[in-house]
Amino acid sequence: MITMQYEEDITDNGRILLRYKNLRRLLCTSRMSPMLAEQYMDPQEPTPTSEDILTGRVNSTLVRLTSVLCASYPQYEFQLAPRAAYINAPCYAIVVWKGETKLGSIICSYGRYELTNDRIRKKLKRSTSKKTNSLDTALAIFKREFKPPSEVEGLEAANESICQIFARAKQNMNYKVQRLIPAAMISRDLKKESFTLLLKALELQGVPEDDIEKYAEEYETYRAIKSITYPKPIGLVVKIGNDGNYYTQQYNPRAFDGHLTALPVDSYSPESLPDSLRSGVGLLKLLEDDSFLVDVGYRLNNTSFFVRGTNESTR
Repeated sequence: MITMQYEEDITDNGRILLRYKNLRRLLCTSRMSPMLAEQYMDPQEPTPTSEDILTGRVNSTLVRLTSVLCASYPQYEFQLAPRAAYINAPCYAIVVWKGETKLGSIICSYGRYELTNDRIRKKLKRSTSKKTNSLDTALAIFKREFKPPSEVEGLEAANESICQIFARAKQNMNYKVQRLIPAAMISRDLKKESFTLLLKALELQGVPEDDIEKYAEEYETYRAIKSITYPKPIGLVVKIGNDGNYYTQQYNPRAFDGHLTALPVDSYSPESLPDSLRSGVGLLKLLEDDSFLVDVGYRLNNTSFFVRGTNESTR
């Protein structure tokens, strides 16, 4: 029996990448553990840069690919994504950016290229990335798949993100409020007047004022989340496109578990936007990112929203 033995293909010529202005000097933390990423973002700690990482011996496949991409796509930026944030840390991956939009990532190891992004994941049924041992094939995949998302793709990505956030928000807020008032949570009917009396009782018991304010804030957040997500979210996901138009799609409750079947998309100019959407989006624009508004909806960011309503009232 022949035993195959692999040795990592590394080089000490990684510094040649520093000649490219579209190589970001700060590192991407997406492949680091949460603890290492937190340490890297700590302003009190020394912050390694791309130059520090490239001083060591770097995966030669990564250097070869990144050199070609930096030269061929000056409109994009490329960012090293090591598994740790220390000088000379091993690095096998890069992340590709167009401004603040992430276009995807590429992992290089043992002479193989593994390319992935949302567009690729939606096309593949049994995998989340395209793999090849050929540099030419990797470059062809990059040219075909690593483009800024279309308006519809951006809308679908917002739909998926909002679905994931709703699931986490309901679970987290139920847990937080249940710690304080389990009986009321079981009945799913805690009126605001009852909660106000409960806070007053806690105050008389000597609970610190800061804690009472925190309970009040958590309850208001809970009310907002419940009004939007219980018994189930019904409404439209709205995405403001780069062209200034509004793109809408019915909220997809199964988007987070891989069911990414395309739903119909409507588009409106600012002038033709229905009044129900105009009012809802207008109020949500006043919020901070990742915020709920009672009986109105949710703001993911400055271009992506969920507007609560029935299928009929929001169309």
